[in-house]
Amino acid sequence: MSTEAQDRDIRMVATVADIKNILVTKAGVEADALAGNEHRSFDDLGLDSLAVLSLSGAVAEIYGVQIPEDPSMSVLAMVHEINELIGNEA
Repeated sequence: MSTEAQDRDIRMVATVADIKNILVTKAGVEADALAGNEHRSFDDLGLDSLAVLSLSGAVAEIYGVQIPEDPSMSVLAMVHEINELIGNEA
């Protein structure tokens, strides 16, 4: 099996830290705003529609799944949804 085929067989797992990192690096959210607020919606965290769109795009690029551009979703809900879509739900 080629290395490329092996790489495709490896499943990624989304973590809270991963999504927070994407929010900071791709959506421009301040890291301090996320500390302890993983349960709050993106809307409650002050994300605008462009930030949510950036997050959704980054998730699609990294994990290969499409998630809804839903400002009512939280970091925890997003992690759950990504892992469910890629088949890594525990």
